[in-house]
Amino acid sequence: MAQRVCIALVLLFVTFAAATQDEVEEDDGDNENVNKFMETMLEKHNEYRSRHGVDPLTYSETMAENAKRVAERSAESGKLEYSDWETRMGNGENQFKIGTSESVTNPEIAASDAVNSWYGEIEYYDFKKPGFRLKTGHVTQVLWKETTEVGCGYARTRSSVLFETYVTCHYSPAGNVIRTFAENVLPVTTTTEQPATEQPATEQPLTEQPANEQPEITTIESLYTT
Repeated sequence: MAQRVCIALVLLFVTFAAATQDEVEEDDGDNENVNKFMETMLEKHNEYRSRHGVDPLTYSETMAENAKRVAERSAESGKLEYSDWETRMGNGENQFKIGTSESVTNPEIAASDAVNSWYGEIEYYDFKKPGFRLKTGHVTQVLWKETTEVGCGYARTRSSVLFETYVTCHYSPAGNVIRTFAENVLPVTTTTEQPATEQPATEQPLTEQPANEQPEITTIESLYTT
């Protein structure tokens, strides 16, 4: 059984026997994938916002279209890149990239992984000393009280090394506004279970993997813009 290895902010270069050209993959009008991605994005954002007593977001198709263009641009360049103010129309922006060596990530799973990853920064945020932190820019945007809309898009690529999915979310009004963190990033008000991104305790360690099987490699990166 292949072991999944998660590595944040580090891209592993692994040589595989089969090699393909880098290319951006199209969904060929697969509305079901797009709808599931959209539903999961909105559900996960509002799940975490509800923990902090913050009103749910509504979904903006216009913002989603623009976010998709940003995701496609990142996929074409092969890396997450900051968007300028005009490109994101003055909105806040969170980006996420996940790559796996074995198969393309389902958009629904990529959406869940992205928001779980962003919210995971909550452990670094000090509610007693509210303010901007480099380590917490994603989660503060997700939880930003004055933000009312979100729109997200994704793009997928396949290279000789990894199947990669790029995710971008735009937020309106934009969060992470200096000197307004105390009233916009609120502490937890409800008790909930830990996010599902934690590795199950029952998984076997890598050392017990059969020698004739390659481990599945997963890489994760995130970027935010305010």
